[in-house]
Parts: sequence; C-alpha cells; structure tokens
Amino acid sequence: MRLNTLFIYLKNNHGFYSTVQEKHNTKIQEFLKENNIQAIQFIENNISNIVDFVEDILVEGSINIAFYVDNGNFRISSVITKELKENFGNIRVIWLGDEFSYYEYAMEKFKVDICILAEYEETFLKLLSGDTLSESNNILVKNDEGLGLKKDFISTNFENDSIYLEIIDKENRLMMGSGNIISSEKENFDKIDFYKDTMKVDLESKITGIYPSFGVGNNTRQIYIGKNNLKEEQYEKLKTYSSINSTILSWGDNSNLQNNYTNNLKIAERKNYFLSHFHQIYEDEGVKFIKFDGYTKCIEVCCLDYLKVSNDTKRVNNTNESTNKNIDTNVLMSTMKENHIEYLTITSREDFNKFTEDLEFFMEYGKFKYHNVKFILENQCRYSTSGACTIKNLIRFNLDEEMNIIPCNGCRKVVGNINDPYIKTVRKIYKEAEKVHTSRKCIECEVKDSCSKCIMLPEFLSEEEYCWFMKKYKIIDEFNVKKSILRYLVRESNVFSKIKVDDVKFSSKYISHILPNNIYIQGESVVLDKIHLIYIVDMPMIFEVNTGRIMKISKQIALIIEGGLKGTSKDMMIEAYGQVFNVDKNISRKAVEIILDKLLAMRYIKIKE
Repeated sequence: MRLNTLFIYLKNNHGFYSTVQEKHNTKIQEFLKENNIQAIQFIENNISNIVDFVEDILVEGSINIAFYVDNGNFRISSVITKELKENFGNIRVIWLGDEFSYYEYAMEKFKVDICILAEYEETFLKLLSGDTLSESNNILVKNDEGLGLKKDFISTNFENDSIYLEIIDKENRLMMGSGNIISSEKENFDKIDFYKDTMKVDLESKITGIYPSFGVGNNTRQIYIGKNNLKEEQYEKLKTYSSINSTILSWGDNSNLQNNYTNNLKIAERKNYFLSHFHQIYEDEGVKFIKFDGYTKCIEVCCLDYLKVSNDTKRVNNTNESTNKNIDTNVLMSTMKENHIEYLTITSREDFNKFTEDLEFFMEYGKFKYHNVKFILENQCRYSTSGACTIKNLIRFNLDEEMNIIPCNGCRKVVGNINDPYIKTVRKIYKEAEKVHTSRKCIECEVKDSCSKCIMLPEFLSEEEYCWFMKKYKIIDEFNVKKSILRYLVRESNVFSKIKVDDVKFSSKYISHILPNNIYIQGESVVLDKIHLIYIVDMPMIFEVNTGRIMKISKQIALIIEGGLKGTSKDMMIEAYGQVFNVDKNISRKAVEIILDKLLAMRYIKIKE
C-alpha cells in the first residue's frame, strides 16, 4: 500500500490555528484505504512558521496535498498552498470543502491544481485512479488557458472594496483578515467573545512572559514593532522568526487604524507572510487602548508603577476608604474587568523593594495584597520557577528602528537583528545564557530547580542581587501559582466573587492555619500539585486544579493536608491532631489514619517514600 495523499485541515481555534482531524477527510481516508490507497491526516497542535510547516508536510512524502477549506481557514490555507506551489511545483494541491466561491480564484491566484466540489470519496478515488477528470461534474481542474475569475466574492487582496466594506461593517465585528467571516447571528457573536478572550490571554502572556505548556496557541510569537512600519522585505525576514500563530503589536494612529491594518495585510501577503494577528495600541483622551485585528471594539490597557499602586492600596486597606474612584476593595469581583488589561511594572529599586515586601507578607500570612490580585505583573517570568524563561525560543521580542531584536521588556539588551539568520540569533542567545549561568554557578545552586535563571536583568538589579533574591524567596513559585488560582476563582466561582481579598488565605509548606506553626518543614510535600488548600476567613476548602472543583472540608482534614504539605511524619500529625482538637492519642491516631486513607484513595496525596 503506497502513501498517496496527505489531508490537512487547519482549524481556527478562536484566533489560533492547529491541524486536526476533520470528518470529511476521515471518511475519504477510510474509503481510499478500502481501495488499497493509503492516505493520512496531518495532525499538529503547535504549528511552527510557514517555512518549517511546509517542510514538515513534504517530509511525509505524499505527492497529493489535500486541504479542507472553510471560511475560518481560507487565508491560511491560501498562504500554505502558495508556499508549496512556488517552491515545490511538482506537488499536486487539492482543495475541497464548502466554500465553492473561492475555488476559481484560488486556482488562479494560489495555483491550486484541483478543487473537488462534491461526492468527495468517489471523486477522490476517480482522481487518484487516473480516470478522465473532465467526465466528472464534481471537480475543477487548472488548465493553461487560465480561468474566468468570479468577481462576486472577497479575497485577501480586497480588490472588491464594496464587498470588503460590507463584511467588516456588518454589525461592526470582525473582518475576514482575522480568519472568520462574521455574520450577525448570535452564534457568531459568541465566537467573537471567545476570540477576544483568546487575544487578551495572548497579550497577557506577552506582558508577563508566562506561557502555557499545553493547548492550542502555545507556539505563538508576539512581536512589538512600536511605531515602525514594516516593509515587504522585513515581513520576508520575519518568516523564520515568527510562527503561523504570531501576533504583531504596533503603535497606531486612532484616525487610521483600519487602513493601517488592511495595508499591513496587503504588504505581508505580497511576501506570502501569514499575518495571523496585527494589533494596534492607540491613545484616546489620555487613555490607551488595544485594537485586536479588525475588531472594532477595543480593550483598555493600563501600565502602572508597582510602588505607586502598592502605596495607594496600602492606604485603602488602612483607612477602608478608597483613594481612587476606580478602586473598590470591598469585593474581589471588581478586580477583574472584562475589557481591561492592567499590569504592574518593576522598573526601579523602590518597585523591587515593594515586591519583596509582598512576598514577605504572603510567606507570613498566606494572603495577597489587593494589588497582587487586581493586576498582572510585567516580566513575571523573571521572578519565577525553572523553565519559565522562554528567551531561547524567542517567543516574544521587540524590534527597534534598526530592526534589532530586544527579547525582554525592561531590559535593553540586543540579541540580534531580523536580517540575521534565525539560527545565528538563537545560537547567540544560547551562548549568552551559558556564559551567564556559568558565572553564577547555576548548575550547583541550591535553587537551580526553582529559579527561572533570567539572563535579561533590568539595570537596577545586579547578578548578585538577583541570585540572593531567588535563594531567599523560594516561595515565589507558590506566590505566582496561588495568585493565578485566586484570579481564576474570582472570575469563575460564585463562592469567591464577593469575598474580600483579606478574607482569603492559602496554606503552603511555609504557612499553616490549623497545624501548629512550630511544626516546621520536614521533607517533600506528599500533597499532589493539583490540590490547593484555601480558607475563606476560617472555613477550609479544597480546590482541584484539574477539575475546577471547589469542596468544603472539615478542619480535621485541613490539618492533615497542611501536615502533608510540610512532609510531616504520621506520628507528628497524630500528636498535632490531639493537641489542636483536644483528644487522646488513640482517638487522634484512628482519626489521622482514616483521613490519610481517604485522601490517598481520592488521589489527593501520595505515599511518602
């Protein structure tokens, strides 16, 4: 059985693409297999750049590449098709799907060889078996005489301005450049909300430097170009520095945002660069906003100084009176605004000192200050755990006027230029990282497994001070994780939506609320990472990260979990149980054993080695 056809379906997941199985492709694949023709589907959750993606396709060794095209992936399918045909003309590209109006244009513009209109299984078999194609009414075949193009549909060239304006003006929503043609139906409005949320999370990752290790979109790239206007040759250079799911962030003129967006789409298209997302920052009456692609409703973005915000909220907490009309400390729900991105910056020694005070507060009380919950932190990756730094992958970077690559916010170090080969820049970063880590002696450091080992430090922070900070505040990873959990619970949980910040506290290996604090850390935690112990005032609750479930528990169970967090021995737990709940040793022993067995059965804890 020979490999004949590779099927590709690029699914648009609210703004990000991945290649997944598609039901029509699956049916064709199974039908061809019955007729001794091998076909496979190309599956990849994290797509790289166009050049590498095309190479990955070719490695499969198929002579026929079939794209299932819909209105959510027309543009990306076009770009990949064009890249294939311009560089590997012997490959036969086939399109199928429901968007018939695109076909003749695609055959002329992108050199698609064949478009299958209907009866996919039988038509595919006839095509691959060498039957005469002209006998089938279900197929369009490119010929040397050219095609009469239909003018009643929209292309990414936007040649038909009236149709283009009709699409973007319909309910003032998204234009086709963002991947979808949006109608006024409610279902499509829901899609827009998902899209907006996805873009917001993507931008927050650019700010914090923290990226998910799983899920669609985690192979994104975010590139900030400021007020630069990228030219064709610069888009060409960016091909290897970006990915299919890349975002370019630009500073825009409020009066010309839409034109700037469409002009960049045109410029990028001429170099076959897939401009997945082009967001623009602009200022209106002193307030900064971000416009996502062609989406006309923007979100507000606010960058705040850590020291100033910390002092403001400190006065609020002391007086119970708001010093800022935008700050409401009564409930946590007010800390999250759907159409806002608010973040804190640490750009001075004073900011940094305030940040360390907040870590001390969390270490002592298991609580967060108001501003820790309300705002995200720029460059959180710098003060995070091992593996958080993404500089070696160049996931985010800024470009200056000379197109120099500056990978991290708050640090002016240049690591290369987009005119340099991508591999040269990456090698330079690896060499710099190795040099810094060697001088710091990271390989033998006590916190090597819990330090992000940032090599792009701000000017106010020396290497020695950074190392001292990461060694002293080993709790910083828990601080970041539990802060994210609390922000999530505030958004998603009715229980937490109206709770004061000061009423919420976490248990960790550093702080207990029921287990006597004279019981110190005795070893590795036996509580699984998915389990977090939270208190609302004095009521203990368990939050399961993997399921999102919140469950009230007794103080007896909470004590045992706190003991597990500190790696406390069973005998010590029995002693503490008797002391806290005023029972004799036999009752204490029996209760502890029952609770441990229950927690083990529920897979909340593991057996201590």
